Amino acid sequence: MCLNAPVRPITGNRLPERNDKFDKFRGFAHLSLCGRIAIMAVMRSAFRGGCLLGLIGFVGGFVGPIIFTPEANQGPLLGIFITGPLGFVIGFISAGVVEFIRSRSGG
Repeated sequence: MCLNAPVRPITGNRLPERNDKFDKFRGFAHLSLCGRIAIMAVMRSAFRGGCLLGLIGFVGGFVGPIIFTPEANQGPLLGIFITGPLGFVIGFISAGVVEFIRSRSGG
């Protein structure tokens, strides 16, 4: 949590009246410098998680069919087109959510 930067809502420089809806939405609505840094940290973590699970999915989908069915000439396409990209998407989303929750809790 950044204590130095002012909270500036998307609606402009005026602060809206405080109400419960705004308090629940404030984490997404401010455009302060610390908010940008937090978003960059979440994106960096999400990209790393996506690359890690994408690589694991690619290697498993590429090498697995070669080991288990060497006569199938289209086996490695599973890793290239399905398990690699699917692993990247799952890793990107899950690591992004975990880092977002971690950054919101202050840990």
